[in-house]
Amino acid sequence: MAKNLKSTHIYANAQIYTGPCYLRAFYISSAAAQTTDCYAHDGTSTSDPMVFGIDPSAQGIFTIMLPEPGILCEKGLFVDKGDNAAVTVVYQPV
Repeated sequence: MAKNLKSTHIYANAQIYTGPCYLRAFYISSAAAQTTDCYAHDGTSTSDPMVFGIDPSAQGIFTIMLPEPGILCEKGLFVDKGDNAAVTVVYQPV
């Protein structure tokens, strides 16, 4: 049986989930065009492999929905985001 989707809203770099999960979507609210980049890593820090990255070049709200089943993060999901962005991450534990 599939597990339910979960979401976390962050204002700073954060460990979203520990353990295997699928990254399903990003919602990015950017206050400025600079440093709004957002990267997802398979693990617990920025030194772990990056599995997805987005660098919006404008101010606004951006929705990135990934195709089924999403991107598998086997060790966990860590999100590294720019200074001028708030991010909601949608994921699904395995």
